[in-house]
Amino acid sequence: MDILKRLQEDDLRTRMRAVLDWEQWQWNHPGGRREASLAQSVTGHGGTMQMKSRTRGLRSIAYVAAPGRPVKARFYGPLSVKVVSRPLHVVSAAKEIEGWLEVREKEQLQFTPINNNWPSAGLLVEGNENVLPGRAVELVRTFGPGFMRSKFPVRI
Repeated sequence: MDILKRLQEDDLRTRMRAVLDWEQWQWNHPGGRREASLAQSVTGHGGTMQMKSRTRGLRSIAYVAAPGRPVKARFYGPLSVKVVSRPLHVVSAAKEIEGWLEVREKEQLQFTPINNNWPSAGLLVEGNENVLPGRAVELVRTFGPGFMRSKFPVRI
């Protein structure tokens, strides 16, 4: 019996097994690529901030990972998640930032270095003149099928 027919069965166990089979099938047949925000998946954070491009006037909202308050997210795989992080620089003591962007998921830990990070020339944080966003640091993580809980703590 194919997966679609089992998803429509009355028996709960049959439907549950069909969902797991569908996740595995989707993992092995990724198809086209589509990027979408996972903002609705964020379940915890250290605050939010609004960044503004000085030259283009565009704005974006970002979640803040603070010491002891990582950004937390829940989502269903399979999928690849691109985390874009911008360290915050104190204006009065602007210096390069060295550190690590990390992703924790169950027993796994993945690090991406933050090297030679200086304030981004074209961005500012609206409503807070004491900090400037740094250059973007990206980490792409691929998650397998099923329900995932991840943490994005700060280590600088």
